[in-house]
Amino acid sequence: MNLKVKRIVLSAMLVVALLSLLLVGACKDTSTPVTPTTTPTTPTDAPAEAEKIEWKLIYFAPAGDFYQRMAVDYCDRVREMSNGRLDITPYPGGAIVPAGEMLDAVSNGTVEMGAILSAYFSGVMPVSNLVYGFPATYRSYADKVIHHQFFGFDEIQAEALLDQGGVIHVGTDSVDGGYTLISKKKIETVEDFKGMKIRATGAVGLVFEELGASVVFMAGSELYTALATGVIDAVVYGGPQTELDQMKFGEVCDYMIMPELLTAHGHNSYIVNPEAYATLPDDLKAMLKNVNDVKMGDYYAYAKWSNQNALNTYTANGQIEIVTLPPEEFDKIAAAGVAALAKLVAENDDEYLTRGADSLTEFMKWRGYWK
Repeated sequence: MNLKVKRIVLSAMLVVALLSLLLVGACKDTSTPVTPTTTPTTPTDAPAEAEKIEWKLIYFAPAGDFYQRMAVDYCDRVREMSNGRLDITPYPGGAIVPAGEMLDAVSNGTVEMGAILSAYFSGVMPVSNLVYGFPATYRSYADKVIHHQFFGFDEIQAEALLDQGGVIHVGTDSVDGGYTLISKKKIETVEDFKGMKIRATGAVGLVFEELGASVVFMAGSELYTALATGVIDAVVYGGPQTELDQMKFGEVCDYMIMPELLTAHGHNSYIVNPEAYATLPDDLKAMLKNVNDVKMGDYYAYAKWSNQNALNTYTANGQIEIVTLPPEEFDKIAAAGVAALAKLVAENDDEYLTRGADSLTEFMKWRGYWK
């Protein structure tokens, strides 16, 4: 092919290529793109705001009492963790109903929730004698928690509260820093208890009766005068901080008996009205229990700290003398507890008390405190 022919072929190819490009451009969609439109969101499409639930909680302690701290903290923590969805207002003993009527008030729906001192209701639920704690049983915080959680006592108590009390038990009871005996008389052996007049409640009173004391019950507001006038010789009313700082028993008593009769005990139980509980979503039900479990440890540490501060203050200024019972004498208190428990079970034909006593006995033998 000569040069002239080649030029003609190349020119033809270029023409074809240009025509092709023009045809493609002509077929291309040159219209303006249509932007998809969306339907504006109306207020009815927005997530509904969570309903605020407002409850009342009654607790057994009077306003300003040491035991008020946990009830108020509990309500504050639930409010905070629920972002205000569950707003519980605490009311002190007597503000809505007397302490002795709190179980009925929660059961019948007068209020939604309560923090009750279970020992006050031993007539309705005999097993509540074990909730407050038998003297010389729990000798550490761990003892109390282990018995309740790993020896079935929580479940037994929950069943009794629902069956006999008509309320839901939120969880393991809050743990106080133990309780002590404060006395006008010096006590160095268990023989010294014989003939004494002692104010005590529940299982504590049963054990002192077993040791030969005369046990009486009276309201906290009456105790200072009863001690001052000789109506009673000694009292168990919580730990040193409560007995010394709040109740001022150090002004009319001279002796604090050690070791503590119980190192840790369940001073109150959080209970809920079943109908109110059923209306809660599952996350708030779980929150009620979780807050209780967390505050249980917090409160125990606070109580122990407060108790030691009170002891240090009152012994340093000479108002109180600490009398420490020898181990062999404390063991006799433990033995009296075994006997008192057996009598309590024998005198009450109650399924929950029997199961609770079996649970406590199993734990105490496992722990090596009872033979």
